[in-house]
Amino acid sequence: DQIGSNISLYGYAPPGATMDPQVTAMPGSFWQVSFAGQGAPQGFDVYDSAGKSAFFDNQYTQGHPTFTPLSTGDHVMTDPTQTQFAVVTSGNIWTWYSDPTVNGQVTAPSEVHALTNGGFYFTYAGQTQLDVFDSTGAHDMQGQLGAPVSSFAMASTPLPDGQFGVAWLSPPADGSFNMQLTFQLFDSNGAALTQATSVATDADPWHTQMKVLSSDTPDAALLLWSKGGAISGAYAEGSTVGPAQVLIVGDLDHTTQTSLTNGDVLLTWLQKDNGVQDLWAEVLNPSTMQAQQQQLGPADGNV
Repeated sequence: DQIGSNISLYGYAPPGATMDPQVTAMPGSFWQVSFAGQGAPQGFDVYDSAGKSAFFDNQYTQGHPTFTPLSTGDHVMTDPTQTQFAVVTSGNIWTWYSDPTVNGQVTAPSEVHALTNGGFYFTYAGQTQLDVFDSTGAHDMQGQLGAPVSSFAMASTPLPDGQFGVAWLSPPADGSFNMQLTFQLFDSNGAALTQATSVATDADPWHTQMKVLSSDTPDAALLLWSKGGAISGAYAEGSTVGPAQVLIVGDLDHTTQTSLTNGDVLLTWLQKDNGVQDLWAEVLNPSTMQAQQQQLGPADGNV
């Protein structure tokens, strides 16, 4: 271990408040600091690898900017109140680009997703369009999700070599809220690797949670979702999206889901049996959907 120089955090809390820093690692050697505790400040700060402030989001933030770190150490700044976005280098050089056009209107992205090849892509709430950019911000390709997109949740993850997986809720033609959970993989240029595949129906948009995980294989990803008290999974590899399978009882909010370097996925959760709450772990092989579970012992708090 070694101790680095002191960092001045931007969070402020009044006397008597509890202010426990919560540190999260981000792509490109950035790290995010938020605060927990009674009276802790809201929002978060982002610092680069040298400890220099790169972004903050709190009551003093002007407008509605978003910060997306790239694997190169650069980052992307967007703002839904503007018609431009910027790619900012590690040397603080800003290059501005016009927002893409969606259905004839200049539109800021709803989400910005970094890719492992240094590029990034935009998605838009309620729209099938996606726009892929290289590491400089140059527009590579405009693609399309293969099924209608609701204005509710979307989940995505980068895969090796710049590929990516996307999951979203597709509204039915009758306009109801009995939505389908749809899963699809794309290459680094935004071209579809798989068909858009429905893995769950009657997905309540207010109670269906989803997360896409890379399984450390260029053209493979695991979609996890919780609905009705159970966590299910579907695995995509190559041009195939496999069937849905129920994995464990619970929901994504109260589990951790971690990709392992051998391609497996680790799930951990708290479960109460006979009045005793225990910590459980499951190692899942996504390609076979076979799993090994182990009860680790009594535990409380959060996983």
